[in-house]
Amino acid sequence: MWKELGAANPDPKLHGELAARYGEPHRKYHTLQHLEECFEKLDEVRTLAEHPAEIDLALWFHDAIYNVKRRPIPRGTDAEILVDVDLSILGAAPERFDEFERQVREEYAWVPDFLFRRERRTILKEFLARTRIFSSAHFRGRYEQQARSNIERSLGRLGA
Repeated sequence: MWKELGAANPDPKLHGELAARYGEPHRKYHTLQHLEECFEKLDEVRTLAEHPAEIDLALWFHDAIYNVKRRPIPRGTDAEILVDVDLSILGAAPERFDEFERQVREEYAWVPDFLFRRERRTILKEFLARTRIFSSAHFRGRYEQQARSNIERSLGRLGA
C-alpha cells in the first residue's frame, strides 16, 4: 500500500497503535475482525476502484477513533466503495448479521436497553427508508436484498 501511494513505510509503531485501537476492551464489533472483513469485501471490488491503495489506507483508519455521529453519503467511486465495504455487514449471511447485532449491543452495553432499542430502531429504519442501502452497483446487486431482509428481521426483534 505504501509503495502504491509513493510514500515511505511509516514508523513500525503505527501498526501496533492501530491494532491496539481496534483491540480496545470496549470494542465488540469495531475490532480487527471488522477490519479484516472490510479488506475481504474490498478484494471483491478492488479492480473497480480508481485509487485502491487510498481505500486501503482509509480502511485502516476509518474506525481507529470510532465516532457514531459521522456517516456521510459518499461522493465518487472510491468513496462509494469505502462506505459500501464498511456497510457490507448489513448484507451478511443471517448468522453473521445476528452476531454483528450482538456485538453492537455489547459495544453499547452502557446504554440502557429502552434507549438502545429506540435508537437502533431509528438507525435501522433510516437504512430501510433509503432508495438503496449500497451506493455501488456491485454491492447493491450482491448484498442489498439480504441487507433489507436482515434489517427487517432485526426490527422485528426490536419490536418495531
